[in-house]
Amino acid sequence: MPRKKHESTATEKALKLLYLLLFTGRAYSLGDLAETLECSRQTVLRLIDQLEAIPGAKFQRRTENRQSYYQIQVLCDRPKVSLTDTELSQLVLCREWMCHLLPEGMRANLEKTAEKAAVLLDDYETRSHALTPLGQGVAKGRIDYSAFEKILERLMVAIRERQVVEAVYLSPHRDTPKTHVFVPVRVMAFHEALYVRGWKVAERGIPEVQQEITLAIHRLQVLQPTRRIVPEGALRILPPVDENGHFGMSRQTAPFEVSAKFSSGGARYVRERKWSACDRLEETSDGTVVLTFQAQSELEVVKWILSFGREAELLRPAHLRDRVREELADALGYYSLCEA
Repeated sequence: MPRKKHESTATEKALKLLYLLLFTGRAYSLGDLAETLECSRQTVLRLIDQLEAIPGAKFQRRTENRQSYYQIQVLCDRPKVSLTDTELSQLVLCREWMCHLLPEGMRANLEKTAEKAAVLLDDYETRSHALTPLGQGVAKGRIDYSAFEKILERLMVAIRERQVVEAVYLSPHRDTPKTHVFVPVRVMAFHEALYVRGWKVAERGIPEVQQEITLAIHRLQVLQPTRRIVPEGALRILPPVDENGHFGMSRQTAPFEVSAKFSSGGARYVRERKWSACDRLEETSDGTVVLTFQAQSELEVVKWILSFGREAELLRPAHLRDRVREELADALGYYSLCEA
């Protein structure tokens, strides 16, 4: 029977496990490894036993908070690793795409890091070719993160150390800032802005993980690290933003179905992209396109539809259609027909 599209073979799982432990240097719980490899814990243990049979491969095991952790033992003779000019060029390309989001100090560090990585090239004479910029990141309404470099550095340390931080945050929906106590887990880029995702924790005592939190980094007024550390086994894995493939970053509501009609350039734009895991496109006789998809943020759907102007019509849900109509009516008030 043919295997499923995304099903890995035992060999592929073993290679992924070895790569993960060898190149990250981290200790992983048995549960984390099983989830990453998409297999049972028994399969992970069997793979570790098989890898330990390879000469030179040694694993360290430890138990913390009733969870078993596995880490590959650091070898005195490190594996000889080299880069091709194509691999380094791709790293440089990613740097060029992201640099416009980062403070100047971080951009300079990325430049130096790429130059240092060039010594790993299997053909050192190709370094000039490999380091040639091939791309560019462009943003409209770019946020200047120069004043947030220290905050970004503190977040990176806190993520590595599972350190609880206290953040003074000014939401666009509030007149006064609010303090949040959380453990950061990821820094995320979305719509040309940087966000920190993590778990809110109890303000006092043992830092028990409570609920997910996402904050825009440019709205952080103060970020203060604390001495509180979340135990490794107590820090849950953050679900991906697009875990269910629904439209929208914020999970504000239960998933709902959206249907919208697009004409002219809007129709071409919609055809070229994937909007959710279960898009349905219907071509009509007049050249328009009806797109139906699953969403999880009403606000983002409304703003998205309005961004198309006259080239989009929201068909359903009805209450969001009414909301779009109200937004357009309010906007029309700025352009009164009675103006001279």
